[in-house]
Amino acid sequence: MKHSLLMVALLAGSMFTSSFGKSEAEEAPAPTLYDRLGKTEGIATIVDGLVANVGAETKTLNSLMLRSHKPMLDAVGGVNGAAPTDPLRLQRLRNNFVDQLGEATGGPLAYKGMNMVSAHKGMNITNNEFSV
Repeated sequence: MKHSLLMVALLAGSMFTSSFGKSEAEEAPAPTLYDRLGKTEGIATIVDGLVANVGAETKTLNSLMLRSHKPMLDAVGGVNGAAPTDPLRLQRLRNNFVDQLGEATGGPLAYKGMNMVSAHKGMNITNNEFSV
C-alpha cells in the first residue's frame, strides 16, 4: 500500500510538473502568413503596390497587360475625353483583392467578390499576360 501511494504521488507530480516544462516555442502558435505580411495594413500596402505597377505597365510602349486591362482603365478614366463610366471600379477591385488575400493568408478578412472564373470571364487572358 505504501509503495502504491508513493507511485501514485510520483506519477501525479511528474504529470503536474511536465505541464510547466514546455518552452514558449512549443506553446506559442506560429504566426500566420497574414500576421507575417503585416495584417490588413501590410496586405493593403502590397496590393497598392501591385495596382500601381500594373497601371504603370499598361502605359509602356510594349505593354503586355493593356489589352486585358483596358476595360478597367476605360471605366475608371474615361475614353476619348468622355467621363468615366465607373470611377470606383478600381477601388472595389483593390478592396476585394485585400479581402481575398487577407482571407487566404489566415486573417479575419472575408472575400465577398465574384469567384475567379466569373471575375475574369471574357478577358481572354493569355499565358504571357498572366505571367507578367
